[in-house]
Amino acid sequence: MARSRIFDFLQQYPFWLLDATPSLTPPYFVFTPILGFQSISAPEITLETQDINPGNSLFPKHKVIRAEVAPITLIRGSQFFDADYWNWIYATAAGRSNIRRDLMLIHYMGYDFGRVGISGLAGSVAISAGVALSGSLSLGAAAGVAAAQTAAAAFGSGVFKESSRVPAKAWMLRHCLPTRYKAASDFDATSGEVSLQELDVQPEYFDEISLAAS
Repeated sequence: MARSRIFDFLQQYPFWLLDATPSLTPPYFVFTPILGFQSISAPEITLETQDINPGNSLFPKHKVIRAEVAPITLIRGSQFFDADYWNWIYATAAGRSNIRRDLMLIHYMGYDFGRVGISGLAGSVAISAGVALSGSLSLGAAAGVAAAQTAAAAFGSGVFKESSRVPAKAWMLRHCLPTRYKAASDFDATSGEVSLQELDVQPEYFDEISLAAS
């Protein structure tokens, strides 16, 4: 009897990052799956503890003081028509309002379900809806925007094969601020590699959405 693929370890390569924050002024979306990313560092949370030494104990007790979320590094190829990173970090440096973004990082299973139609796309919409239900009421509109953006990218850019993958896990990175921007790779006249731009994003906190997460 074949075992379920849902218990397989996830591979690194199939992922999307979506901007789930509606905006009334351009740019309407900071990130779209059409442009894609070469790599994204995984969400990480660390608990800071304080040692307490009771007088009648050989071992110290540990008390949690606070939790800290590590920054996320986004890397993708530099393109002539792409200024998303620059626009966002410049607006943040200039002190403009509404510069915090909620970003949804979706990790897909490594195999393709293109033969079964739109199951993957339906799964993406289901994850978005789950985020809306588990978060604040304002996320309902955000989830709809993310789902619509996913569908538009899938059908409008000819990447439906990627959208047919099944979502395995997702993280909603809340209230993100850009903290570092590198416009391109260091210039080298002898190199033929693709120039990469980098952006460090600091989430305030993040939510994990999966079958087991509560």
